[in-house]
Amino acid sequence: MLALWLCGVFWAQSYLNLRSSGDSFFPLVILSSAALWPIIFIPGLKNKRGRARFNPWFHRLFITYLGVSLFSCAVSPIPYQSWGYWAATSIGTFIGYRIGVRVPFREILGLIKLYAIFMASTMLILMRWEYHPGFRLGDWSGIGNPNSLGMIGFSVGVCGLAWGNILTRLLCVGTSVLSIYLSGSRAAAVGLLLALSIYFFAYVSSLKLVRKLSVLWLVLCGGLILALFFSSPISKLADSFFLFTDSYRGVSTGGSGRLYLWGKGLHIFLEHPFLGVGFRAHQYFMEGASSAHNGYIATFADVGIFGGLAIVSAFFLLAVVLLKESFVRRRDPLSERVVWVLTGLVGGYLILIMFERYLVNVGNPVSFMILIAFGLGSNLAGTPQYQAEELRLKRRKYFV
Repeated sequence: MLALWLCGVFWAQSYLNLRSSGDSFFPLVILSSAALWPIIFIPGLKNKRGRARFNPWFHRLFITYLGVSLFSCAVSPIPYQSWGYWAATSIGTFIGYRIGVRVPFREILGLIKLYAIFMASTMLILMRWEYHPGFRLGDWSGIGNPNSLGMIGFSVGVCGLAWGNILTRLLCVGTSVLSIYLSGSRAAAVGLLLALSIYFFAYVSSLKLVRKLSVLWLVLCGGLILALFFSSPISKLADSFFLFTDSYRGVSTGGSGRLYLWGKGLHIFLEHPFLGVGFRAHQYFMEGASSAHNGYIATFADVGIFGGLAIVSAFFLLAVVLLKESFVRRRDPLSERVVWVLTGLVGGYLILIMFERYLVNVGNPVSFMILIAFGLGSNLAGTPQYQAEELRLKRRKYFV
């Protein structure tokens, strides 16, 4: 059910992109309904982890961010839309955080695995129907921004690692790589490489010494072979995808003009440093551009320095907590895999968000996955010894 909910958020967003109009209220209602309907079940969600201590800093930082964001709505040039977005973001944050806090590792693992399969199937259908030579994935019909589709593809590859079956993993990662390639999303490619690296090193650290040295030796040998015999083809492939020297998207263009947009976003923040220009309202000051195209800068421009520092600090605190816990040995392999996947997802997301519009976006299933990771991270950071219920989980074949 939870996996279908996350996929439904993407389906609703894609439908609205195809049926886009000048009205901004109706899409907000439709997308909010698709994203926030689990709120009717959340109050009755029982705590299946038993007693646990939670890190209070996650609560404090989120409350500070949402509180400052609420005040910023009062100075917004579009106050009613800002209040609507704030209400949707607050409810979505509560839903994701509550799921991460109360749902057991086994069910979170099932959520991640089913999400990977459902979304991989969706992306395969989308690539078959939507992609046309000469267009980036999503541009032909306008079903989605290519970079947003690249983010979805990134999440498919990372969440697919939750499966123990090697064929299922290859299917998800292959779908991820293909969708990122067709969308031309360079940020998603870098995010995926970082996430896979985090997962790999966390996995290797869990092995015994002999197996650990064997795996590292194989990786070293493979890297040397690639460097000696395939460096030229790899270099050409990287240049054809990342377009370092392209006249439209190359380094000389400032990242397709993003450096210019980042500068405008920073200028807006410096002119309104305390409360910003209003929650989700900075794009109205961008003079023709849709946004600053940097989630960090957009957040500071929207809600000012206090709200921006609160939510950015929460994200980096989460990354530190999960990265630390990725290298902690547990008796249960299922909980290890959940932490590894979410650590990779958060690490890649922090890279991706440098080129996306919003840091917290409840209209995106990847952002919901990050909010679930916040709930889990709060539990991990506040509990010295993990829940006995998690450690007693039995290893079953279909989870391996």
